[in-house]
Amino acid sequence: MGPVHLFLKIPNENLNLHEGQKIDTILEHKRVFEEKNRLIWGQASNRKTNLLSLENQERFCDQIKEGIPTYAFFLAGRGDEKELYAGKMTNIYKKGSIGKNSEEINYIPPYQSGKIGTEDDNFSFFVDLESFEKIDICNLN
Repeated sequence: MGPVHLFLKIPNENLNLHEGQKIDTILEHKRVFEEKNRLIWGQASNRKTNLLSLENQERFCDQIKEGIPTYAFFLAGRGDEKELYAGKMTNIYKKGSIGKNSEEINYIPPYQSGKIGTEDDNFSFFVDLESFEKIDICNLN
């Protein structure tokens, strides 16, 4: 079997951050990547089960350790409007493996990192990215 890649469909929600400045989910993640040249995307869910099985999380980890280029794709939607982003994965972290005081917290957008280790922490997993780029959907066939 060939390499696997992660595809996440996410809502591109409006966020009220930065002294009343309005921004959305994608722009906030993009801002963190542009400032730090690294991004850790937290995938949250209110479901009781993992969005990505532990077996598949291990498969991604093994693939990355073996040096196989592994990508995460993010299809962000707001109504009929869609944007596609991609990033090269360098790690995947299981639920609970990033703590409030860990170094990794610096690469997670503040609206997400503030929930880690609290009762609002509903992250299933985190994806560590060394790139984060928009893909022009118009060019996809």
